Amino acid sequence: LDARGTEQLTPLGHHLAALPTDCRIGKFLLLAAIFGVTDEALTIAAILSSRSPFLTPFDKREAADAAKRSFLLGQSDHLTILNAYNHFDSRAGAERFAFARENFLGIRSLQTIAGLKRQLLELLSEAGFVRKGLRAGYVEKLGRQAGGSDGVRVALFDDPEAASRPDLLQLELSENEPLLKALLCAALYPQIMLVNEPDPKKSKGGGKGGGGAPS
Repeated sequence: LDARGTEQLTPLGHHLAALPTDCRIGKFLLLAAIFGVTDEALTIAAILSSRSPFLTPFDKREAADAAKRSFLLGQSDHLTILNAYNHFDSRAGAERFAFARENFLGIRSLQTIAGLKRQLLELLSEAGFVRKGLRAGYVEKLGRQAGGSDGVRVALFDDPEAASRPDLLQLELSENEPLLKALLCAALYPQIMLVNEPDPKKSKGGGKGGGGAPS
């Protein structure tokens, strides 16, 4: 409210109003652009707007669960899917499809995430939070020319090889994990959940009865 009691948009509100997305996702993207983790945030935002790519065939449940655990990062579903997506997107041609099949990842879901990333990047470009002119079709073309990636990292870094190094992407993601968690909490609050695991030392039974003491 201003001095006359009239409702006014904050500077952040003006930027969010220019993005036709959920305000929490929009806030996350703007914060990520400011802190230099735009590509990771675009993937997470696309994940929040689509279905999980992890498949769980009834007859291969254990293998599928093991594959998902291999991508586990920071006890976060969002970061785990981001990690799996990066491994998929950094591979070229038939290798990426083989990787998806071996790790029980749905190709259509991954392609949907890629498409949503490009659309969200175009919105950020139009709002001036990344360089101008990054239309979704143009970014997709860049990705095809650079081995078939979604094209977002290529466009952001102006580097054809920016998305073709899974080892480098893994390292960057590990380094940016605390920042991404903080930005997710800042943007999605209060729709967040903290899991407190019991202390094994406190949960051990005591006395003759061996019963567990509450913690």
